[in-house]
Amino acid sequence: MDLKADIFIISDESNVIQCLIWNSSSKTFSANSYYSISIDGSTGKDIQSVYITDLNFDNALDVIVILKRENSLKGLVYKGNSGSTQNYFELPRIYANPFFIQTAGQQIPSLMLTDSNNKPFTLNFKSDFSFNIKTNFINSCELSVEQTHSFVDFNGDCLSDLFLICKDNSYQIWTYEQGSFAKHSEGQLPEGSGPVSFLDFDGNGSIDMIYPVCQGDFCSKANEIRILRSQIKLNGLCNKVDGKIFSDDLFENYSINELFPDHYLYLIDGKTPVSFSVGNQFNTMRKGNIDADGYPDLLITLKSKVSAKTHVELLRNIVDEVKGRGLVKFQIENNDITIPGSIHSFFFDVDENGYLDVGLNVLNDDGSKSVQFVYNHFFQEYFFLKAFVMSGACGDSCNTNPEMGSLSFGAMLTAQVVDDHESKGFRTSFQLIQTGYFKVPTPYAYIGLGKTNNYLVAMSVSSLPAPIYYADMAIIPNSKLILVPPFDTRTLWTIELYISPGTYVMWVAISVLSTLGVLAMSIFFLHQKEKLEDAKEKKRNLLAINFDALQ
Repeated sequence: MDLKADIFIISDESNVIQCLIWNSSSKTFSANSYYSISIDGSTGKDIQSVYITDLNFDNALDVIVILKRENSLKGLVYKGNSGSTQNYFELPRIYANPFFIQTAGQQIPSLMLTDSNNKPFTLNFKSDFSFNIKTNFINSCELSVEQTHSFVDFNGDCLSDLFLICKDNSYQIWTYEQGSFAKHSEGQLPEGSGPVSFLDFDGNGSIDMIYPVCQGDFCSKANEIRILRSQIKLNGLCNKVDGKIFSDDLFENYSINELFPDHYLYLIDGKTPVSFSVGNQFNTMRKGNIDADGYPDLLITLKSKVSAKTHVELLRNIVDEVKGRGLVKFQIENNDITIPGSIHSFFFDVDENGYLDVGLNVLNDDGSKSVQFVYNHFFQEYFFLKAFVMSGACGDSCNTNPEMGSLSFGAMLTAQVVDDHESKGFRTSFQLIQTGYFKVPTPYAYIGLGKTNNYLVAMSVSSLPAPIYYADMAIIPNSKLILVPPFDTRTLWTIELYISPGTYVMWVAISVLSTLGVLAMSIFFLHQKEKLEDAKEKKRNLLAINFDALQ
């Protein structure tokens, strides 16, 4: 494990999946011949989703491919340790794209799927790739097909809960209670709402809900981004807070018509009501803290009403002196920064320097597609904390085994910080809480600390079913944390810290060396001056003695 994220891509023919490995010296991605998967009989838009994880804890990445087949989906599992990536087996028949969760007593992640009645069930894998099917998992509503279900903590106890989107566009929240999930609350999404995302929007540690709303042809009736602030107020690290989580009547709207005149949100084809059916490709808003100030920003895709072309825009989460905290479009010297033809986007730290860059899927004029990256050189004076929470598959050899397994799903990182005004607050980030259809999440938890290197008072890390880890040790900012939960006979968390020096280190070194040089020259000059003065004094004393002798 080199601590550098790699990329899996799908070919234009949609029948080959290729792994690209980042080369730090050449600053390019190169193909990895081992992880090259050819899908027999796949044509057109057959591939719906690709999932990468270690399903049986053998320290080899397995690949799950979801294919479209008439009115259902087909899941293929390609074994990572079989010597050939063409060795696969088929999952039970499913009717919606699955996503991963962690359950009590099951360190290996469980795959949540949907049956023909749109009811959820889980596959719990074993070390030999066999699995148990659990149908009485929860008694939920009929789930939507192309879902944005999530596995994230809502009530502050650092144990991930379930957020489920129902077929009638309502939602349910199931909280983790003593080894199982209990229904907590439900609500209703508006007509024309797009994929739901979660983030700590106002930097208070509670998880807020955000989603786009497009009503009418080309979003003529509603063209906005809606945020529902969490009603939960944290009172410490991992202290459960009872009460209502979201209120459907308490939300903030950010009008796309005001931010970007003559543009509308590009979700599928710009028409509503949104059709949740197999085959639709939803354009999800991407969240990430590009300026590392502790407040997540957004990437959205817009389509022009004039030219009918798409492009991606960055919305920064900043404080206005009058309106308070909100979203504003990102500009440099009042100039828009856009890439023509970009249709999808994602946050990605390309060269692993700790600052999030922007990846774009661009539709070129000749009809071909390409992936382009926009390097983030705007905010590299900020501080951050990045954490990789692993699955624990390395067993008792985590300190010596470079292969620490795959990433844990739904892991939470909550930090208590002291800000510029010497007041304590919380920052929350999470890892792989949405692994369903059309998701490109960052494979780590990322917390921005701002320009002033906000002091970290304490930190908690959670990953079901492991016990919560509390850290009151000094954490060095701009570092990467590797956290491995207990597993098998290992009863304690394993922690490794890697320092990521900022770009300012060279200038600090030059400043220090220059200062030392000036001090050395000053000392040498003063020393030489003192020696000269001593010589003159000695000569005066000698002359005085000789003059006295003549008398």
